[in-house]
Amino acid sequence: MLNSTETGHVLFLDLVGYSQLSLEEQAASVTKLLECVRATKAFQRAEQSGELIPIATGDGVALVFLRYATAPLDCACEVQQATVSLSLRMGIHVGPITRIHDINGAISVTGGGINTAKRIMDMAEAGEVFLSEAVVSLVKDHDAWKDRLKSLGVRETKHGERVSVYALVPPVPLPSEVRAKGEEGSRLSGREMAQRAGKEGTPGGAVPLASEHYVTRAVDAQFHAALERQEAIVLLKGARQVGKTSLLARGLHVARQRGTQVAILDFQSLGSDVLASAESLYRAMAESLCEQLDLSTPPESHWNVSRSGAANLERYLRRVIFVESERPLVWGLDEADRLFPLSFGSEVFGLLRSWHNRRSLDPQGPWHRLTIALAYATEAHLFITDPNQSPFNVGVRLQLTDFTPSEVQWLAERYEVSEIAPLYTLLSGHPYLTRKGLEVLAAGEALETTPAFDNHLERLLFSLTQEPCLSEALRQILRGAAPSHDTFFRLRAAGVIVGESTTKLQLRCQLYETYLRKHFE
Repeated sequence: MLNSTETGHVLFLDLVGYSQLSLEEQAASVTKLLECVRATKAFQRAEQSGELIPIATGDGVALVFLRYATAPLDCACEVQQATVSLSLRMGIHVGPITRIHDINGAISVTGGGINTAKRIMDMAEAGEVFLSEAVVSLVKDHDAWKDRLKSLGVRETKHGERVSVYALVPPVPLPSEVRAKGEEGSRLSGREMAQRAGKEGTPGGAVPLASEHYVTRAVDAQFHAALERQEAIVLLKGARQVGKTSLLARGLHVARQRGTQVAILDFQSLGSDVLASAESLYRAMAESLCEQLDLSTPPESHWNVSRSGAANLERYLRRVIFVESERPLVWGLDEADRLFPLSFGSEVFGLLRSWHNRRSLDPQGPWHRLTIALAYATEAHLFITDPNQSPFNVGVRLQLTDFTPSEVQWLAERYEVSEIAPLYTLLSGHPYLTRKGLEVLAAGEALETTPAFDNHLERLLFSLTQEPCLSEALRQILRGAAPSHDTFFRLRAAGVIVGESTTKLQLRCQLYETYLRKHFE
């Protein structure tokens, strides 16, 4: 729709050294680039579904994907593999765009989404793919990308903006290479271990599968056992940055090694257009399964507009997915909280609950081969009023909490840090902050003066100040008063507070209390 603002997932590409080429070389290089771009599966898939706006830029091209956050990354990797003879740089950003007509009457776009993508690209050198922090926040938990995102820190654009930039790096090594790396790691010093950890990790995201810094907790064994038993629904609940996605990834990885079919959908990565209606979401869920399971029959072959989206998705499962393979299927659904406030959220969760019930109602049917693993933080009962429509009160329920002192001690040994008492006093086992703190200590720096926590705290403050009700609830807590039940559950899900009730709570860690008192008292 012209002149209306929407979200664009933008990949900007250009040829480095283009102006130094002869006219013939320029034409040949651009022609080859455009041919390679058009040949990618990501381009063709988006073009066929009407979810792509390609824009020629003279020495390159800008691709505005309108649906999937991972589409620009898929396309960038395909282009890289197909254009090794070309000197390319790429930038990826997600942001607002507005469709317009260019001077020739063709559809083009304007807005921050495409402008920032170009500025991100301009910072890259030949062969590099740079991403904005907005993109990383959407794709950091995807199995395909979470191990490939390297923070480059804050950089300044040509226009004087300071932006957090990430690089897309090669995939994690094969198991044999990982073992060699582990043997090498055993010889590294604490400072080198800290540097290695910083390169391996994704800020605020999942711990890479190959990382030696992953802390195995009792809940890990429970999760793996539940998947091996092929439970209908397995629930992973915990506050933000407590390790849900890391555990989900490992469970799916082990299941895949057993020969189980595995798929994952991160609701946080879906654009607003996909979440605009139940129909578009069900369709996206079916397309995601089709792509990840490499099915030969696409969803549209079984999609009937006279049926509801839920009926179509279920029909696709029964008539395609369960037919093409008799192997068990584990479907990981991450960041399920994204659906709670939607008007049709209860409907989606009700469908998942109905599949759980089918095991009893249709014991000879295929539903016993489906396991759904749901990761979430919010109290479901605040949004789903009918308990018979909720998947959150059935199946196996597992709770993730912050690290215990013994778990922090185990992790500290990997960083060659011997004294953990000050660290645990400050952070109370907060998994993400504990890792950051150990990197600081292993590098010989002081916890009291390090800026390592600044970005995390600033993001926390920003999220709280965006919602006046949460800001007021936090002020009440800091004054020693009890917040409302609703704000209590929301602050706990956000990982700001811990506790069992409005009268038995506290800030999650001393670092949070000290910082938030400065801003809310």
